[in-house]
Amino acid sequence: MNLRPLATWFLAAASVAAVAASPQFGLTLTASKPQGDLGATDAYDGKIEYGLGAQLSLDLSPSVVLVPRFDVTRYSRTRSMDYRIPGYFSVRGSAESKATLFFLGADVQVFPGGPSASRFYFLAGLGYVSGKFEGSGDMTSFGPGGVMITQSHISDSRTHGSVYGAAGFGLRFSRQFSAEARYIGLDKFTDGDSTVSAPSLNVSCVFKF
Repeated sequence: MNLRPLATWFLAAASVAAVAASPQFGLTLTASKPQGDLGATDAYDGKIEYGLGAQLSLDLSPSVVLVPRFDVTRYSRTRSMDYRIPGYFSVRGSAESKATLFFLGADVQVFPGGPSASRFYFLAGLGYVSGKFEGSGDMTSFGPGGVMITQSHISDSRTHGSVYGAAGFGLRFSRQFSAEARYIGLDKFTDGDSTVSAPSLNVSCVFKF
């Protein structure tokens, strides 16, 4: 994982925090639906998974809030195979895929109308994401009478980074609780000649302290 973008981000956030008023720490619980290549039927099939995060709300003005944030989302899927030619041959196996995405960035929240209409807000964000992609599989073949012929196991793990952009809206019910929807668009993760696009649609509950 490339630490240089993270260090730059932390320094920028610390500089803003020094001049912002009334900072609030928050925790997020997110339901995430993968899109693009990660949402395809041969990947994670658009299956909704969950993520956790932490953030800091910094009031820059009555209508503008800066939100440095760190989020983690994990997608997983297991497939099984059972192929048989009765009395002659059979193959049984399973494969597991995992993708863990670590997001570090910041959103800007804008409350239209200022303090008198401060419940609804628009948001836009930018940051860096590190994606860890893991795969493993087991396969066993059997001959006549159920005699095992071969048994194999394979695994692979790769990590790639990319910038991301986010846009969405939210509703602040109180200073302690809000809900928001964010679309995260990612530049494609690149591995040699192959690329993987991994945008996602996210709905989060935010608990502030």
